[in-house]
Amino acid sequence: MTAISDRYAQLGGSTGLLGTSMTNETATPDGVGQFQHFQHGSIYWTPTTGAHEVYGAIRERWAELRWERGLLGYPILAPYSELRNRITFLIAVFQHGRIELDSSMQQVYVEKYASATSPNYAIPIVAYRVSDNNGLRASTITVGQVQQWVNAANRVYAAVGVRFTYNGVLNELRDTNVNSLMGEHDLWWRSARDLLNQLAAQQHGVAVIFRFGPDPVDQTGQGFSSDTYDFVAMPSFDANPDLPLMAHELGHHFGLPHTFGMQFQTVRDAADYVLSGGSFEALDGDLLLINDTPPDPRIRDLATVTAINAITLGGHAFSFNRENIMSYWKKNGAGQLSHSQIERVRQLVLDRRRRYLNVTVITPVDCGALMGQLASLQGRLAEVIADRDAETDPYRRRQYARAIATLRNEISTLTSRARSAGCM
Repeated sequence: MTAISDRYAQLGGSTGLLGTSMTNETATPDGVGQFQHFQHGSIYWTPTTGAHEVYGAIRERWAELRWERGLLGYPILAPYSELRNRITFLIAVFQHGRIELDSSMQQVYVEKYASATSPNYAIPIVAYRVSDNNGLRASTITVGQVQQWVNAANRVYAAVGVRFTYNGVLNELRDTNVNSLMGEHDLWWRSARDLLNQLAAQQHGVAVIFRFGPDPVDQTGQGFSSDTYDFVAMPSFDANPDLPLMAHELGHHFGLPHTFGMQFQTVRDAADYVLSGGSFEALDGDLLLINDTPPDPRIRDLATVTAINAITLGGHAFSFNRENIMSYWKKNGAGQLSHSQIERVRQLVLDRRRRYLNVTVITPVDCGALMGQLASLQGRLAEVIADRDAETDPYRRRQYARAIATLRNEISTLTSRARSAGCM
């Protein structure tokens, strides 16, 4: 028996997790390993990683990222479960990263690991709360709300190997033109752009401005950015609390266009376009830069309808690209990036680093140091447990119990990191 057939048998064979086989064992395109597909998943094997199963939503996401030839490489562990804040996550660890499935929301997250040849990067966010010259019409934004948006962006860009850092400071900026900024059509666009680019250069970070907008009373809910300037314009959180919004605008900042090339008001409008022989390429907004997002006919009447993920127009099926962070479809989750989008963001990070951005290189995990730290904590835990068991004073026992809980949490966190990094 081969390693794949052994693992298949361990999983219950045709009546187990993966179901019946759909293919024979086949060599992978890179010539390194073997794989076999089954009804409900696959098993991949190499001489160095062993045979491990991949299935469900995790397998779908891995396939989108180009299987073993993509940024994650081969699986190196059997998927395992981890409980966090009463939510169970299914985790699959690969050579160069991991994929997690949140069982409560069915959301999938990807994290790229740093390596010597492909490091990760930390990028500072510098936040500005903008008001008019006289201090009026101040954008209503708090440090906590900025952090929420940054956290949501980090869940998306973990697949890129990029982490945005925010120092918890809201810089105050009084400038009526900047506060009223809506885009390149503004009469004061050039002076406002130059000022914000200058702030970004001075701070060596991505300048994110939270502005009121042109209306004298109501704050705008729109954001915008581009790879041609060095800042991101955001609304106040109250005007648009959509958590993927900053991740979307940061995508523009690092070179990603919208996935859609045209917009239609109704389904009938979109169908008429297709039936009249309209170009499919014109529907693909990022075609010139991104090669793995499909044509995206944005239909405004369906923009917030999350129950529909595809539509047939003139006999042609179109997916709504709902999960992609650069689409305008309302997200079912945090938003995702395609393999090609990930590559482009990394290119733009390096370009901005050469120009002005303070990008910190995140080096690979030192497994020896991590395992040593874990062993030290486990030894300390054993000592504290022994001290608690020998203690008769109830108050002192409660103190020991709190210390034990803290140590166990630290051990759990380090164990997860060690597994993720392939250290155990």
